[in-house]
Amino acid sequence: MIAVSFDPSGRVDDALLADAFAPIEPEIIRAEAFQLAYTPPVQTGAAGTLLCALEGELFNRSELCRALRVSPGTESVELVALAYSAWDLEALARLRGTFAIVVWDPARRRGLLATDHFAVQPWYVWRADGRLIAATSMRTLLRTLPSPPEVDPVKAITWLACRFAPGAETFARGVERLPGAHAIVFEHGGITLRRWWQPVYREPLRASRAELVDQMRSALVQAVRSRTTPGETTGVILSGGFDSSAVTGVAASERETPDQLRTYSAGFPEDPAIDESARVRDLVVARGLPNHLLHVQPVGNVRLIMAYQRDWGIPCAGPGYLLERPLLERAAHDGVRGMLDGQGGDELFGFSPYLIADRVRGGHLRAAMRLLATLPDQAGLPPRSELWSYLREYAVRPLLPSALEHRLRLRGDPARHLPAWLRRDRLEMFLENDDHLAWTQTGEGPLWWRYRAHQLTTLRGGLTEYIGHRGRDLGLRMRPPLLDVDLVELSLQMPPELAYGGINRSLARESVAGDLPDSVRLEVKKSSLRPFYHQTLSGPDLAAIRLLLQRSDARIYEYVDRDWMLEAMQRPTPIGQAGWKFWVLAMWLGLTGEIAIRSLEDAGFCQDFIDAHEPPAGRYTEL
Repeated sequence: MIAVSFDPSGRVDDALLADAFAPIEPEIIRAEAFQLAYTPPVQTGAAGTLLCALEGELFNRSELCRALRVSPGTESVELVALAYSAWDLEALARLRGTFAIVVWDPARRRGLLATDHFAVQPWYVWRADGRLIAATSMRTLLRTLPSPPEVDPVKAITWLACRFAPGAETFARGVERLPGAHAIVFEHGGITLRRWWQPVYREPLRASRAELVDQMRSALVQAVRSRTTPGETTGVILSGGFDSSAVTGVAASERETPDQLRTYSAGFPEDPAIDESARVRDLVVARGLPNHLLHVQPVGNVRLIMAYQRDWGIPCAGPGYLLERPLLERAAHDGVRGMLDGQGGDELFGFSPYLIADRVRGGHLRAAMRLLATLPDQAGLPPRSELWSYLREYAVRPLLPSALEHRLRLRGDPARHLPAWLRRDRLEMFLENDDHLAWTQTGEGPLWWRYRAHQLTTLRGGLTEYIGHRGRDLGLRMRPPLLDVDLVELSLQMPPELAYGGINRSLARESVAGDLPDSVRLEVKKSSLRPFYHQTLSGPDLAAIRLLLQRSDARIYEYVDRDWMLEAMQRPTPIGQAGWKFWVLAMWLGLTGEIAIRSLEDAGFCQDFIDAHEPPAGRYTEL
């Protein structure tokens, strides 16, 4: 981990950063107004007088070595220092990897903090009165602050409403997460925020379908290849869905020997409706890959997410961690170092429904209706009962001026937009932070492109943060190939109409035709794990959830309707009954929100709860 303090007045508290790492004693570097503390495996290096620290790794070391004309064995941190010396801030856009970087040039009294393109290695930042304290761990940062911060109401309401605003807010007021492709620059005694990369609209590629498929495959191969190291065992979280299967298939084609690639999957033998182990077997048998298939029991989520909050200082992003954690533990036990997965595939390979609005805006109404009739995995127009909803959401609302759209949204009873579990007196706060069409007013290019750029960058902050954290404490390096900037930029240049008609992800499926058996490659059904998540919340863990949320002083009731939540805990909605999916969502959000707020007030809350109440641990067996 890394922590940094910057105070242009020159005041330096020697104990400030050291105390944040206790009981571990960090290495500390001091340079006038700048102070850096770090612990292994953070790398440090220099280029002349310039100091640099790197947490994470670079995926394009060979390319950088050639460009900088240095030895191929040059350490990654030295490459960063040399790149900054040669290209200044433009160096950041030439890096590929998952990284958090610190650079300080004492000769120029100038430096920066930067995170990678998608903030897989995030920074958490606090600023006040010209001072800055930042750390690569929220838990570490909170330990440096003079007093526990208050809860940020915007983050609380958006989290509890499942809106996950793409801003930089955290649950701690005054503490922000540095967004992907951003840097904080220290210069002339001041602090400024800079965005060093963002997608730029370019006309869609003009090429045959076969040529576009080849380009997609080349980019996917390069993304996977750059994240695997010769001679090193790589693991893949393989769900059986297309995205993780595509990554596995390409990785298998790129490995010199099959035993350098291991796959890890979860199976549900008692629930065929969600079990994808047959597809997993088809793939690993066809490619001769070892696979560990685990049967994870629906118990242990409360203990697990409390441990996650305790260790990282942030709430766990999703209930799927209960499935992924034992897979990661098994991979670490097997000596795996780098982990691949299919995270980000929905956004990367998906379609943009707002191409329909672009056709309407251009006066091409028939073309818009043809698109509605060729939505992926759909034959013909949507049912009449759904057609108006599609037209309203994807053809009308995106074209309205934002002020008019907002007024129309408030027409009638605006509380209809409020999730049932939130307090009605929080309606105004909710509506102020629920503009899911804000992306239509930013950037350039057609609406279909703006939406996809928004999906692939700003909207994924919470997901990428989770990906970076989830196996780091096990010594694993998370290397998600589908969070690759070159793959993203290519995806944004693909002609949008090619994503319509036929099956979803059609171009991507064609690009891996030689890597996957067709039983996997052409399967369009995607299992929903909501029934499993329902069992994790309504089964043995429910007693611990009630201990948290039935308390008279439970913090979430500043925003959540207490009577609604108490009734929901008392009578869980059975799977299949109307509203059962909302029950799962409300329980998860209430649970994680309460833990996040309590932990902000008392850093020892999670461990104290575990010690006092002993919520059940996770259980799994190998199939």
